[in-house]
Amino acid sequence: MYSTFIFGLNYETADFEIREKLAFSRDEIPPALKRLQSSGIIKEAFILSTCNRTEIYCVTQDIDFVINAICDMQNVCPRTVRKHSYIYSETQCVNHLFRVVSGLESMVLGETEIVAQTKDAVYLAKECGCVGSTLMAIFQMSMAVEKDVRSVTEINNIAISMGHAVANLVAVNVDDLEAQKILFIGAGTMMTQLAPYFLNLNCVAKTIINRSLDNARILSDKVN
Repeated sequence: MYSTFIFGLNYETADFEIREKLAFSRDEIPPALKRLQSSGIIKEAFILSTCNRTEIYCVTQDIDFVINAICDMQNVCPRTVRKHSYIYSETQCVNHLFRVVSGLESMVLGETEIVAQTKDAVYLAKECGCVGSTLMAIFQMSMAVEKDVRSVTEINNIAISMGHAVANLVAVNVDDLEAQKILFIGAGTMMTQLAPYFLNLNCVAKTIINRSLDNARILSDKVN
């Protein structure tokens, strides 16, 4: 019998080292979904992987098989991952997604980047033929709930992005900022989202260190 599940871990349940091991890049997600689908154990699935969480939403007969398969793909020990993860099913699964897209499960309460990240995860899985009526219905309901949460409650009064939070923390807590230098380590997705918030911070110099010179140049243009 098929049921709807979420298996995942986040910044509250696992440290960065463990989250990094289970994380999927955008390019890694399609082959991972196709491998799960070819097993015949799942009917639907999408993977939400950000700097703060990795979650697999799926309609499956055997969540243990899915967990073991995901861990095998990422070359991590299932026992280790299980100690730092959570599993939700059916109503709990739906409730969790509602909280995630509404920013209630984010490190920065109410941040809105998770909405776009979830949309991208679902539509990427849909392109792979891995999202059907069940997960799409749950996703569409979550988008409606997210709009209600942000319009009916006062969460938008405090909602900021991770980049905004970090830049504000630096501006408020660093003494004599104009005499300091800022080093951005990496030019990947996370830093691309974060660094532009430093555009208006005055300092001696802003430097980017990255394995790819081309990507560093692209990011450097965004932060002058």
